[in-house]
Amino acid sequence: MEIIAKEWHKTNKRLSQLIAKSWLPGEEKLKHQILQDPKNALAENGIDIPEGVEVVADTRSFNCSIVPDERQDWPEKIIFKLSYPPRPAEVTDEQLSDWVEGKVEQPAPYIPLTLC
Repeated sequence: MEIIAKEWHKTNKRLSQLIAKSWLPGEEKLKHQILQDPKNALAENGIDIPEGVEVVADTRSFNCSIVPDERQDWPEKIIFKLSYPPRPAEVTDEQLSDWVEGKVEQPAPYIPLTLC
């Protein structure tokens, strides 16, 4: 599966940047889309999820997970639980913007580099 396989580090970084972007003022629409329709939100932002993988946003966890859909036999359908943590109070808008725009190689402390 592409989401698990090659370039996972790059995908993780892109997920981190996308969530950081949704924490910025004026990005409420993106936040809403990630929470309500995460698979399309990811696709519209260049993160392709393979066919047969359902994506759900999980606001109760700081770790992503990939699990079988208990309603189906494995591996007919897989659920990718995308962690959507709250914005850290310690992070400034400037730090978020720098990370989102790729101006820094590592995010500021408290911005998750990898969500999975």
